[in-house]
Amino acid sequence: MAVGVAHGKIILMGEHSVVYHHPAIALPLIENPITATVVDAKEMTITSKLYSGKLETAPESLKPVKELVSALKLHLNTTNVHIEIKSDIPIAAGFGSSAAVAAAITEAMYKFENEPLSKKAHFDWTQYSETFAHGSPSGIDAMATRNTQGIIFRKNKETAFINRQLNAYLIIVHSGEKVATKDTVGDVRTLMEQGKAQQSIQSLGDLTERTIEAYRQNQPKQIGVFMDQAQTELRLLTLSNHAIDDAVQIAKSKGALGAKLSGGGRGGAVIALAENESDAKAIKTAWQKKFTETWLINLNRG
Repeated sequence: MAVGVAHGKIILMGEHSVVYHHPAIALPLIENPITATVVDAKEMTITSKLYSGKLETAPESLKPVKELVSALKLHLNTTNVHIEIKSDIPIAAGFGSSAAVAAAITEAMYKFENEPLSKKAHFDWTQYSETFAHGSPSGIDAMATRNTQGIIFRKNKETAFINRQLNAYLIIVHSGEKVATKDTVGDVRTLMEQGKAQQSIQSLGDLTERTIEAYRQNQPKQIGVFMDQAQTELRLLTLSNHAIDDAVQIAKSKGALGAKLSGGGRGGAVIALAENESDAKAIKTAWQKKFTETWLINLNRG
């Protein structure tokens, strides 16, 4: 038996603009681990929230996993195995679920064969799986779901790290909808081709650069201002919707320093930043009256 572990992530700033070589800040959600357990078996089988049974007959939603496992099996010369995936990370919601699953499976299968796994190989295999999930992924999820530090990601550039610790609280809500990131990325690409998105993409990139400096200087109030401004640009890119706007308005009414969607948009994750625990709990309680899944993270603890 061998076990691989990864975790979710949240994009603080820079979603979509990261596709166009601007930076993005991703924070690891180490509070949301995922495990993949690999054991010897007579057939290639899998157990997960989405499906349990033979891997070859798994539904289309598990194609990234099927392709990854098939390639790893060939590369490592692995016999038939059973893979069990345990995760509480929301699916198709901006939390990096597909990348976390791929990272955990890769680690588990390498351990199963007692083969060393370099950081580069771990990233490359995770990214390989992500191409089936998202089409042309930036790589931010593949990097963020395997590291416990915050990351500053630039496409095709070396990743920089940032301490997750900040004198603030991060509150996260799942707005309920499931939206494929590749669809929203494709729609923004169409807007870019039509000359309708360049200004917003540039603004998002500039806001991310300013957020990086504010984060390093431990300025949560300024970060909140930038988050609000980013949400305005993301709305102009048609990435917000009624549920997201409602979640943002609720958070702001309860004292959030800033609030915005996180990830692909049109559903999924919404994040808010609070200055103190009292405001953070008030936001979380208000969100719980309308939405099912909420999280509160004390960033003071890193």
